[in-house]
Amino acid sequence: MVFLLIFQVRQTFAQTFANSQTNAVNGLCLLCGVANPSNAVNGNVTDYSTFNITAGLLGVSVEQTLIFPSATTSNGCDSLFIGVGSANLPIDLTLFQAVTVQTFNGATAHTPVVLSSSILEIRILGGAPVVVARLKPSQNFDRVKVTLSSQLLGLLNAFRVYFAAHQSAGPVAPTVSPLSATICSGQSAEFEATAPAGAGFAWYTAASGGTAVATGAVFNTGALSSSTTFYAESDNGTCPSAGRTPVTVTVNPTPSAPTVTPSGATICSGTTATLNSSVSGGTISWYTSSSGGSAVHTGNSFTTPVLSSSTTYYAEAKVGDCISARTAVAVTVNPTPVAPTVTPADTTVCSGTTATFNVTAPSGTPRWYLVPTGGVSLHSGTPYTTPALTSSISFYVDVTQGSCTGPRTRVPVTVVSCP
Repeated sequence: MVFLLIFQVRQTFAQTFANSQTNAVNGLCLLCGVANPSNAVNGNVTDYSTFNITAGLLGVSVEQTLIFPSATTSNGCDSLFIGVGSANLPIDLTLFQAVTVQTFNGATAHTPVVLSSSILEIRILGGAPVVVARLKPSQNFDRVKVTLSSQLLGLLNAFRVYFAAHQSAGPVAPTVSPLSATICSGQSAEFEATAPAGAGFAWYTAASGGTAVATGAVFNTGALSSSTTFYAESDNGTCPSAGRTPVTVTVNPTPSAPTVTPSGATICSGTTATLNSSVSGGTISWYTSSSGGSAVHTGNSFTTPVLSSSTTYYAEAKVGDCISARTAVAVTVNPTPVAPTVTPADTTVCSGTTATFNVTAPSGTPRWYLVPTGGVSLHSGTPYTTPALTSSISFYVDVTQGSCTGPRTRVPVTVVSCP
């Protein structure tokens, strides 16, 4: 039933009532006019305006224009309902042929329609009979003018206008899951329209109008670099939904690949390297692979384990849920020389004489010391001749290759008194 449909869905988004009005008298009639005109647009469908008009006056009519908050946009998919009545009881639908209705879109007028019994139904509202006219304008409109002609008035008494409302013939706006998503720059989001059942769906970047960017229940946005709102529209095959459902994609920036200091490191076998990086508002994680894998450390500063071979590490920045590309840092591991071979391995000399030693392996630069670690080098190179000795003593020698120095070899010298 038409009127019951209006009443039940009055509070939904697809139902729109006129909320302002104008009225006028055309021709010469001092007693003609519209009484209580705001009653027809006050949101109470039991209130009404009353047309006062004298019958039989040539060229005289009374009109009231009911104005909607905005124009329809469905291009013929909105039904128009007008509630009218009279003091005549019982109501005779043929009496309303003195009434014409005409829609407008701004100043653009559309073809007027005479109220005939074929588009009228009687409904009881608040205990009183109300005649509901249902029309299907083929053009968008933002107001409807109701005109009562004196010349055609006949027996119609105290004509009333209760309301004007329009309702889309399209389905309700889609139910979409999720309604929002947060992603990182360069990623995509996916949404699914789950209702109404049997409807088709189209996706837009505008709340109304525009060209669909995708169709179908499932919509993948593609890679996004900035926050965007999309709009889902349902369609029953004839008419689109009166409104679109907005879905919001918040795009957070993806952090840049981190800068690592040093950008590369060279160490000796058996030692460690320390690498440093940072990211504002986030964390740095370190990996041994360019993608995937588990972090070997989390934090701005990373000290590698003791290394025996060259290794590449990868630093990754994470801010919120957004992860950067990884920065590769090569740690080059040079071999540490072995303890040198010395000839002779030890010796005995007479007090006041010298001893001479040669390093035969490995290659590199030998350095000679009086202590097993640390200290100041006595001599670099091979052979090494000691100063004149008066007491037994040990010398120590290591070999340096590049920046790597191996362990020291002890070379004892026994000093004896000679005749």
